[in-house]
Amino acid sequence: MQAQAQLQLVMLSTNLNYMPQSMLSSVGTCQEAVIDTAAGGTVELIAATASQTIRIYKIFVYANSANNLTFKDGSTNLMGVINLNANSGFVVDPDANGHCPYTLTAGNAFNMTCSAASQVSGRVWFIQE
Repeated sequence: MQAQAQLQLVMLSTNLNYMPQSMLSSVGTCQEAVIDTAAGGTVELIAATASQTIRIYKIFVYANSANNLTFKDGSTNLMGVINLNANSGFVVDPDANGHCPYTLTAGNAFNMTCSAASQVSGRVWFIQE
């Protein structure tokens, strides 16, 4: 008897579900952007393209020092401030049906504002169309 493969969601320590690549491929081809900044203030993570919409599917962020982060649709906050302690991070994932957490306004960049000039690293998976 041949074993059948089963799709399982893996739980991360953040208590969020990981979206398997098979689900991501059903929404389109994701691109990746690196988060690597030690500057305070606003940093452009994904550049705007005229009349194109950015859909954020997954974000992983880690901060070496205490920092308050805000993700932005251009200059508009997508959510409240995320307060991070030193040596901590988080993951933002799509829901179990593969719906993206954030859809930006067409023509806007995806930005992150940092309250402190300390190292923030990570990655963003997105579709721009």
